[in-house]
Amino acid sequence: MRHALLIVTVFAVCAAAGAVVQAGESVPAITDPAQAGPEFAIQGEYVGTAGKAKLGIQVIAFGDGKFRAVALPGGLPGDGWNGKDSTEVEGTGADAKATFAGLGEISGETFTGKLGDAAIEAKKVVRVSPTMGAKPPAGAVVLFDGSNVDAWDKKGKIETVAGEKLLAIDPETKRSFTSYQLHLEFRTPFKPKGQGQDRGNSGVYIHHTYEIQILDSFGLKPEKNYAGALYTVVAPSLNMCFPPL
Repeated sequence: MRHALLIVTVFAVCAAAGAVVQAGESVPAITDPAQAGPEFAIQGEYVGTAGKAKLGIQVIAFGDGKFRAVALPGGLPGDGWNGKDSTEVEGTGADAKATFAGLGEISGETFTGKLGDAAIEAKKVVRVSPTMGAKPPAGAVVLFDGSNVDAWDKKGKIETVAGEKLLAIDPETKRSFTSYQLHLEFRTPFKPKGQGQDRGNSGVYIHHTYEIQILDSFGLKPEKNYAGALYTVVAPSLNMCFPPL
């Protein structure tokens, strides 16, 4: 059995920059942060304390000034949270401010309030995967680096989004592989009014059998059809999403 390390950068966004509606979609998908509006500025991850204990908060936008705050004792997913305990509160907001009844409020990039009797003080953070932009090691098979689609079948095309050369949807590798490690980078659009699978839905099919799901499921409890899942088969062990864009 041949072992190969595959390096491929695939983005879930394949459309012109700005607000766009793609085939089969019903609401705009924003691909340019500069055009995402004030709700995008509110949504995101906040880290701080509740009393003396570390606290992570994920704030999800649902459009029309509606938000949900998910408070996670111990920290954010993958950074201290135990994967079990959480407090979810619906909220409303506009113009870089949002209020969550019984939990607190966001003003600028600061979340203040109370979790039980403990005072909340948390600041917005932007996390980046430690493997983002990883360079191919010696002997790796580079499937896509933005320069060409030579490794792909006739469906392989490059589309330019916000100045970046991305691999368009639907191509299949010309070569077949057996046992391998796949490095893949993707970016989901900001689509607050989308629901469920209508939030940047895409995926990577392997061996003509399984799909690794790509989706904006930021802040939601892991399910078999959310980002990082082996679609309909196995849910991810924790929420795999950073905020969209």
